[in-house]
Amino acid sequence: MTPPPFAVNEETVLTQLKTLNTRKGAGPDGLIPKVLRICAYQLAPIITKLFNNSIEQYTTLKLWKSAIIKPLPKVTTPTQLKDYRPITITSCLC
Repeated sequence: MTPPPFAVNEETVLTQLKTLNTRKGAGPDGLIPKVLRICAYQLAPIITKLFNNSIEQYTTLKLWKSAIIKPLPKVTTPTQLKDYRPITITSCLC
């Protein structure tokens, strides 16, 4: 097997965790961006290892591939199905 094309470094992960939008909700994994941002220094080494293992093994965690689809109203008082649009909520780590 050939070596992975790149690796993720801890500094990059830390920077991304510190810039997460804390007003976003949790995805299917239940991780809230606010918690990830507050605990960025403690979680960066662990998440970096997860990313690099994923790259080395050429796999993606099943949970990172899942999503929640919710209807979002386009108008103030929706009365028909066409008054909604779907939004997809994925893991913020994805």
